[in-house]
Parts: sequence; C-alpha cells; structure tokens
Amino acid sequence: FIQMLEQQIHKVNEELATNRKSLETSNITIESLNQTVKQYQLREIENQALAEIQPSILDIDQSVVKDVIEEKFEKQIVELNLKLIRLNADNEVLINEVQLVKNERSSIQRQLQQMTQQYEAALKSHQSLEELL
Repeated sequence: FIQMLEQQIHKVNEELATNRKSLETSNITIESLNQTVKQYQLREIENQALAEIQPSILDIDQSVVKDVIEEKFEKQIVELNLKLIRLNADNEVLINEVQLVKNERSSIQRQLQQMTQQYEAALKSHQSLEELL
C-alpha cells in the first residue's frame, strides 16, 4: 500500500513538475505578450503625439518658409527700387543733356540764320555797289 502511495506521490510530483514547467512557459509567453502589448501601446501613444505635433510643425515650417520668402522678396524689392532710382537719376541726366544739346543746336541755328542774313545783306550791298560802279 505504501509503495502504491509512493508511486502516486511520485506521479503527482511528476505531474506537478510538468505543470510547473508548463506554468513557467505560460508565464514567459504571457510576459512576452505583455511586453508586446506595451510596445504597441507606446507606439500608439507616439503616433497620437506625432499626429498632434505634425500639423503645428508644418504650420511652423510654412510660416518660416513664408517669412524667408517675404524677406527675400523685400530685399529684392528694395534692390529693384534702388536700381529704379538710379535709372531715374540717369534718365534725368540724359534728359538734361538732351535739352542742353537742343539749346545748343537752337543757338547754332540762330547764329547760322544771322550769318546767312548778314551774308545776304553783304551780298546785296556788294551788288548795289557794283551797280553804282
């Protein structure tokens, strides 16, 4: 009878050992699954945070790009305005020079007319003298 009890105890011990190993394996599997669940939860939290942050980052990026573009355009506009001012000044100088040339031309034309009139008068005078002689 004792032998039978010892065999049953031995059998129960073996079953307990098998159950312990199975339990340890299950615990390891459960622990691994828990870690996987935690990783997925962390990823989900990261994704949600990124979803909330990305639009504001895009807004910041767009506003920075807009500011940079506006700054470049403003610099170009200032440079173009300066060139326009220089061109206008050059244009004024040219207009003044053209006016001086026109005035000089008019003066020369008047002198030429006066000389022509003097020549014609001198020619008539000469012809009158010749007729008298």
